[in-house]
Amino acid sequence: MQPQPSTGEQQPSPKSAHRGYGGGRGASLGLAVGALALAVVALAASFLVPGPAGALGSPGATGAQGPSGTPGAAGAPGSTGSPGATGSPGATGAPGAPGSPGAQGPPASNWWAVVDANGTLARGSNVTAVFTSGTGHYVVYFRNLAKPTFSCNFEATLGSADSSAPPAGMIGVATNSTYSNGVEVWTYNAAGTMTIQSFYLAVFC
Repeated sequence: MQPQPSTGEQQPSPKSAHRGYGGGRGASLGLAVGALALAVVALAASFLVPGPAGALGSPGATGAQGPSGTPGAAGAPGSTGSPGATGSPGATGAPGAPGSPGAQGPPASNWWAVVDANGTLARGSNVTAVFTSGTGHYVVYFRNLAKPTFSCNFEATLGSADSSAPPAGMIGVATNSTYSNGVEVWTYNAAGTMTIQSFYLAVFC
């Protein structure tokens, strides 16, 4: 016969004893799971640490050209450049059409005379008179001279007053010593002897 417990002492029941055993095993399992979790975290952390950079890969293929962008605003004009070298001359152009004739200019002299050998005025301009003063000596007078004859220039030559051959010889001129509008003329043959000869005379003032 088993002893009976006293009424003042409480005995553990079998159910309570069983729960105590299970609690110890649960605690051990929790520690194991925690340790495993820490190991997993440590392993994951080791994978998160960057390793050394790998070698640069070869360039990829060039992609297709994209669409053209909108043109930008025009820039400010640049400064003017220095002049370039002079080019070689071009070919000569074709001659232009002849221009219209100009107006007729004034005559070279308004005072002239053509005198026959006998002293007759054949033709002339602004001639007042022709006189003979000995063989081969003539005096021709002009009107409206711009200046006195001693301030003018004379041109004289032997020549025929008509279409016949001109005479051979020499001619000389001088200002008339008496009248400022007169010109004296001397004519000679080829031998140098004074003789009557037809001549041309012009006065330029």
